[in-house]
Amino acid sequence: MNQISVSLVRSICEEFCDCVLIDDQNLSLLVYVKKRFHQPLVSRLAQLGVVEVFKNKQKNKIVGLYQVLHDMESDDISWEEEDDDIDFM
Repeated sequence: MNQISVSLVRSICEEFCDCVLIDDQNLSLLVYVKKRFHQPLVSRLAQLGVVEVFKNKQKNKIVGLYQVLHDMESDDISWEEEDDDIDFM
C-alpha cells in the first residue's frame, strides 16, 4: 500500500472507528467500530479496493479485519501447469 493509500484509508477509518491498526507489510487493517457505522465504513473501503475478511460482533461494536486487494502484483501469483495425464479412479 503506498503512502497516499495508507493515509486515505486511515483517515476514512478514523471518521468511523474507535480504534484502527494498519499492517503495511500484509496490506491489512483491524478496526473497532460501532455497529451503526459499520456499513458506511465497508462501503467506503470497498471503493478503495479494501474488502472485509472477518468480523466479530460484540454488544454494540464490531471488530473487523480488512484486506487491500488492488495492490497485489500479478507477478506475485504463480500458476502451476496441470498434468492432464493423471487418471483418477
